[in-house]
Amino acid sequence: RQWLHLGPGSMTLDGVKLELGGTSKLKLTGYLGTESPFSRKFNAGGFDKTGSGGLYVRMKPSRKLSIGAGWYQKNRHGETAFREIGVNANATLPNGFKLYSRLDVNMLTDQIQKGQVRLRYNGHKRFNFFGEYKHYQPRLFYQSYYRRKFKPQGNDQLRGGLNVFLDNDISLNASYSAIMMEDDNSGYFTLGASS
Repeated sequence: RQWLHLGPGSMTLDGVKLELGGTSKLKLTGYLGTESPFSRKFNAGGFDKTGSGGLYVRMKPSRKLSIGAGWYQKNRHGETAFREIGVNANATLPNGFKLYSRLDVNMLTDQIQKGQVRLRYNGHKRFNFFGEYKHYQPRLFYQSYYRRKFKPQGNDQLRGGLNVFLDNDISLNASYSAIMMEDDNSGYFTLGASS
């Protein structure tokens, strides 16, 4: 049993994972098995009902850039529930900035499942900050059934935040999130402290 987060695929898998190319520049990962049930009870005979698998390749053309591409599929009761492809990239930029981006496409609906761009600044020992945009569509196991009963909505999110580190190992943080849907918008502030 293993937790996998490779490109568009995120799941707890009872199965096999194989990695090829142990070099830092190129790695190919394939996985196949059954998604572990909510009860967490191990069941080796469920592949025909909940078989899942995928491929993910990660390339590091330089020390400051990592690019990944992947495909995965989940089945439910012998039917394809998800089939997605995705690309993602991490880049270390000058002056303490880091950029992360991701795009996942649902191949069953031909829609963008998730899009994300995040810029983070870590160049100062006293503070860091980030800004992020995210587009998200709900993941539904049975698209046609839910669409007959409900009208699921995706959303767009804007987030920004700041962390300040004090002398006595205390950090203060503040962030704001705005969530925009077709017929409703909302936003909230979060304030916190930790030591």
